Amino acid sequence: MKHYFIINPAAGRKNAAEGLRVRIQQAFAALNDRYEIYITKNVGDAVRYVRKICGSTKEELRFYACGGDGTLNEVVNGAAGFVHASVTSVPCGSGNDFVRNFEPTSCFQQLEFLANVSAQPIDLLCFSGGAYGVNMCNIGFDANVALHMSKFKMLPFVKGQMAYNLALLYSLLNKMSTHLRITVDGNETFEGEFLLTAIGNGRFCGGGYKGTPLAKVNDGLLDLCIVKKVSRFNLVKLVNVYKAGMHLQDAQLQPYIIYRRCRQIDIAAPQPFAMSVDGENTRVQSVSVKIAERALSFAAPMQDCACSPALVCAGCGGN
Repeated sequence: MKHYFIINPAAGRKNAAEGLRVRIQQAFAALNDRYEIYITKNVGDAVRYVRKICGSTKEELRFYACGGDGTLNEVVNGAAGFVHASVTSVPCGSGNDFVRNFEPTSCFQQLEFLANVSAQPIDLLCFSGGAYGVNMCNIGFDANVALHMSKFKMLPFVKGQMAYNLALLYSLLNKMSTHLRITVDGNETFEGEFLLTAIGNGRFCGGGYKGTPLAKVNDGLLDLCIVKKVSRFNLVKLVNVYKAGMHLQDAQLQPYIIYRRCRQIDIAAPQPFAMSVDGENTRVQSVSVKIAERALSFAAPMQDCACSPALVCAGCGGN
């Protein structure tokens, strides 16, 4: 098997790419497998590179997405559909939400483990147009925050937490709800003003918010969580409960929550709305999402997933 490390130099701390290069060299000094390191140049570069490599050989390949969820999304979109390719993650971005679906997450920093563990099939989100998502699609308030955060980051001296706080404040001061028509599996429709909509393959988004707490990455289902329009006062109460994934159990929040598990979701709106897929932002007026079952081989500790064998990361001490 040949290993390809796809490093996003814009993710994580300054000079993180060089430190990772040293770790890769040290890890593979003890392994017999071959490896290459590729530094991405711009948005979409990882998709093109991975797809080119996959199309050039039938040899077994493993791709390591070294960055955040956006980098993982690109590597997944390049590798999906190639049966001889598997993907894993070396998280060094700002969110790193997808790896939270697996325990222990510390395994993703152990390159020897990632090189040797067997890959298991996982599902993907499949969007109209053919693109894939690996973790979650967010629409509405949280997508607006992410969209504005990327804009504030472009300002001088505005970084990380400051950019998030400014984006949150800006979103709170503007219209918080989005009018949507949401159809589930073609036979159930919800229409109205919604605070946010989350479509999950995984459970986490936004740096640890457990938006779709029942989701499993290999159960053949999409998890849909709709939060109805709430006042700013109620939003403050909602945030911590939503982050902990307790919004399905909280009796006070039940009037505001719609939760479904399904295979297809169609969304349309009278006006374009903010949408974030694996942390990458865009604006659309309609979108269709289907579950793509067992569409990707993913190398990870799998004991926290449905219908998968327990794989223990040596040296991590289990959970």
